[in-house]
Amino acid sequence: MPTLTCPHCLARSHFTEKARWLGQSHPGDLASRGIPFQVLYGAWTCDGCQMPIVGAQREYSDDLDWYYPTTLTRPDYPDVPEDVAQDAREAHQCLSVGAWRAAVVMARRALQSTAYDKGAPGDRLLDQIDWLEEERVISPQMKGVAHRIRLSGNVGAHPDQDGLADIHEKEARAVVGFLDDFLRYVYEIPARLAAMEAENDPNRQEELS
Repeated sequence: MPTLTCPHCLARSHFTEKARWLGQSHPGDLASRGIPFQVLYGAWTCDGCQMPIVGAQREYSDDLDWYYPTTLTRPDYPDVPEDVAQDAREAHQCLSVGAWRAAVVMARRALQSTAYDKGAPGDRLLDQIDWLEEERVISPQMKGVAHRIRLSGNVGAHPDQDGLADIHEKEARAVVGFLDDFLRYVYEIPARLAAMEAENDPNRQEELS
């Protein structure tokens, strides 16, 4: 059974087959040789959220192409500043249409928007990431995640002369996933912790109100 990023809950999830039917096609390089192969059409549900997708799985391939829904759900990021959240949502939107290079560029932009929001000095993202770790805004491990986003964003934004350095689907999905982890660490976890502390501390509730 296929494993992929669910377009409903955005989790990397296993999918369970619910229905199937076979078709025959001659796409791509097999068509030029007149070699037919089977296509499994079907419906699957995400083991996490139980929502359905409809798609096709080609013979000789483990990949699943879905036809419904046609776009990934964009996260709301309720605890993230809107300028940062806009960049992050656009990164997800790029994923939904297969724009891999654009996705990592927008992930990099969201990262730098976060650096500016947190008061990082200068204009070089490399230095800003190091500053965030020095100021304990992020952990050393999260610093490594941030630099991975930065490097992929650089590749996506600047063409390589020989065309060998490029962004493909697997890397793009990983980078946008790293961005979500980064935003969760910087914004969402502190916001949830503050809300929990406020619930348990009447004086804190007054400060936050």
